[in-house]
Amino acid sequence: MLNWQAVQALVDRQAVLLTLRGRPFRVLGLTETGVIVGPRTGWQYTFGRADLERAVALLEQGETIAGPGDYRRKVSTTQPSYAWGILRALGYV
Repeated sequence: MLNWQAVQALVDRQAVLLTLRGRPFRVLGLTETGVIVGPRTGWQYTFGRADLERAVALLEQGETIAGPGDYRRKVSTTQPSYAWGILRALGYV
């Protein structure tokens, strides 16, 4: 089960996370259904909270998600680099 308090802590401390390719981004906020992330370009992107929950459920079942490509194939095509970066920062992958 995904620890949403840990995700909120990334928002609260304005943590700078990295994609697999080393591109920095931040988790800017959480909505009831989404996660809002932003790279240094100033753009904002949102993907579903349910996607992260699905990824963690797969990981807890023994599935591997080795990178954004795996995330895209196994979980969702929406913002896989940022979603995987969050999973890595929280120690799930």
